Amino acid sequence: MKKHLQKFFLSYDYPQTAVKGLLDAYDKLAESPEFISLVERFYTDDRPDPKSVETVMDEVASATGVHPYTAKFLYYACLTRDLPDVYNQNGISHVIMRDSLEDLRYKVLECMEVHGIPGFFSTSWFHGFFTLRLFKLGRLEFCVDQYNGGELTFGENVVKQGERVMSIHIPSSGEKFDRTARFESYDKAYHFFREVRGEDVKAFMCNSWLLYPDNVKILSEKSNIVSFLNDFRIVERKDFDDRGHDLWRIFGADGDKPYEELPRDTSLRRSYAEWLCAGNKIGRGKGLFVWDPVRKCNIK
Repeated sequence: MKKHLQKFFLSYDYPQTAVKGLLDAYDKLAESPEFISLVERFYTDDRPDPKSVETVMDEVASATGVHPYTAKFLYYACLTRDLPDVYNQNGISHVIMRDSLEDLRYKVLECMEVHGIPGFFSTSWFHGFFTLRLFKLGRLEFCVDQYNGGELTFGENVVKQGERVMSIHIPSSGEKFDRTARFESYDKAYHFFREVRGEDVKAFMCNSWLLYPDNVKILSEKSNIVSFLNDFRIVERKDFDDRGHDLWRIFGADGDKPYEELPRDTSLRRSYAEWLCAGNKIGRGKGLFVWDPVRKCNIK
C-alpha cells in the first residue's frame, strides 16, 4: 500500500512538503488492525458507512498519534488503489476517475492553508467518489440528490418535492469558472448520468455561499460568482447570525480574524471584507434550473 501511496502522490503532484509527513503517518496507521480492516472492508458487502468511518478513524487517530484530519485523508487515499477496478466493472472512463480524484488534492491543499497540516477537515463527502455517486465532469462535480422543497415550474418542466435532482458542487480547483466552462460541465453531467449511470434527472440544484442572493450587492456584476448565481432560480436563502461557516473559503487561515484585519489582496476578499466591516450579514442560497440538452442552456 505504501508504494501505491507514493505513486499516487507523485501522479497527482502532491506538494513534497506534505508527502513525507503523509507517508510517515501512514506507517503509524498501518500498525493499527482497525485501520487495515476498515480499508479492506470498503469494497466488500461489509462496506462501512461514512459515520462509521468517522468514528473508527477518530479512534485510530487517537491511538496512533496521527492527526484525525491526516488519518481520514490517508484512509480515502488507500481506497484509490482498487478504484480503477471498480470503474472498469462499471464501464466508466478512467479520465473521469482521475479528474474526480483531483478533489482529494484540492482538499489537502485547503487543509494545509487553513490548519497547517495535510488532510481533510470535511470527510464524509469523499465517500461519494468511491461509491460511484460523485463525479467531476468538466469544471464541476455532480451527484444525484433529492429535492425537498415546494413544486416548481421551469417552462414545460415541473420539479416536485421528493424528485431526484442533480446536485452541483464547486471544487477549489482554480480552473476557469466562466459561463462557457459551467455550461459545458452541466451538459456533460446531463448526458453522463443518463447514458452511463441510467439516471433520468432533468433538474440541477446547488446549495452554496456562492448562491447567496446578496452576492449581487457584494461583488461586481462581471464576477463569475454573480454569473453563476444567475444560472439559477434562487428558492431559498439563509442569513448567518454569526460570522458564518464559509469565510475560510474566501480568506483561508485568516477567516477567523476580526473583520478589520481580513486580507484584501484580491477583489473577492476586498469586496467581502468591506461588506462585513459595514455591518452586513453573509449566508448561503439554494437554487435550481432545468437543463435543455437540445439548446444546451438552462431554464430557470
